[in-house]
Amino acid sequence: MAHQAGKQTTKRAKPSYAYAIVSVTLTLFMLGLVGSLLLYSESGSRYLKEQIEINLELKESATEVDILQLQKKLDKEPYVKASKYYSKEDAAKMMMDEMGADLDLLGYNPFYAKISLNFKHEYTHPDSLEKLTAELKKNPLVADVDYLSEIANLANVGLKRAGYVLGALGLMVLFISLVLIDNTIRLMMYSNRFLIKSMQLVGATRWFIIKPFIMRGIFNGFISGAAAILALLGFIYWYLTQYSEMTLDIPLLSFAALFLGVMITGLAISTFSTYRAVSKYLTLKLDELY
Repeated sequence: MAHQAGKQTTKRAKPSYAYAIVSVTLTLFMLGLVGSLLLYSESGSRYLKEQIEINLELKESATEVDILQLQKKLDKEPYVKASKYYSKEDAAKMMMDEMGADLDLLGYNPFYAKISLNFKHEYTHPDSLEKLTAELKKNPLVADVDYLSEIANLANVGLKRAGYVLGALGLMVLFISLVLIDNTIRLMMYSNRFLIKSMQLVGATRWFIIKPFIMRGIFNGFISGAAAILALLGFIYWYLTQYSEMTLDIPLLSFAALFLGVMITGLAISTFSTYRAVSKYLTLKLDELY
């Protein structure tokens, strides 16, 4: 009878472990999705800031040799991401293509030659833009420097607020994930409460009782973390194949840190929750287990 009872207990415990692994995997997967969203939002923020164009209108007296030398010099500046030179003819052609205007009626080309700059995202704060554009205006070849300050302000203020919102969302999801995983582990330990108390009653030491559950918790946490990472990789691969035009430059190291964080979260909370739940049942009296 005891042998049959043990078999029944084992059969009841196995589904509990499977349920815990699936539940923790899904929770870690959702946490990883939010982390991926934060990575993409940060990369998107940098991308949008670096799309702001700073146009240097060049003086009529500037020769093409002087302009190309100026462009080469600007490319070496630490704040310049990219540059492009537009001659007067290029500017006129762009206007004709976009607006359909016929400049031949004017009898002359009213446009300036210009160099269009894109700054690195670290230098796109409004204060930095004002300071750098003021320095660029001092160049003897430059007639004026123009950029859309409203776009720059929106890119900095709006994206900064969006980052705060996503950060708060990430913290909320992290908290909910920890609570859900903790409750799942405690529910799993609840099904083993009589086994825990029986081992204590026959004289087993505290660590002897806790150790196998801790090892099982670490194993379950590892399996859940690995499954969540594989699911995230599958989702990211699907996203990149479906929306390749929206691909952003995110360092692989950032994704590695995200995956490591998912794994550590799974291991840590599974181990801690298992230890806390087993310790709780060791302190309860037998009557309190029912």
